[in-house]
Amino acid sequence: MKALVKLLFLMVFICFSAGCDKQNDPYVDNSNDLQLKSAESRTINFDMTGEYYTPVICDGETVDLLYLPEVEGQDAHITAHLVDGQFVWFIVHCKLTITSQQTGETFKVNDQTKVIFDENGEYESFTMHIHAKGDKGTHVIMFFDFDWASQTLDFPKGICPQSDY
Repeated sequence: MKALVKLLFLMVFICFSAGCDKQNDPYVDNSNDLQLKSAESRTINFDMTGEYYTPVICDGETVDLLYLPEVEGQDAHITAHLVDGQFVWFIVHCKLTITSQQTGETFKVNDQTKVIFDENGEYESFTMHIHAKGDKGTHVIMFFDFDWASQTLDFPKGICPQSDY
């Protein structure tokens, strides 16, 4: 279980490590202005490359590991929302081709991971939705939820129709 959590965190950490810096604007004193100003809120988009891991879980059992070392041309697209230069959430979209370590089957993977941050800008939770279709007919759909505070990984659903596992 710890290995699974480490694998999932590695992917999120790689995506988070790309980072974004808020440009520091010079402070303008407007103390005579009594109107309240809203927080600086913006959504940004960027691409990055990194390693990708995901376990394949069917009927509650880990049956395979899909792994892709950093490969050029297999990017993750990230949409991130910031308020006052601090992450509120980000969504990582991965579309990649990957080979199973167990069967050698080639999978087209569509992964969407949403990371939520608390009011201090620290990890709160993340959810993953993975859809993988193999070239030999294997079809896997999985959902993961991770709560940072309790360090618990929940696997609410895994569907493996037409699977050789």
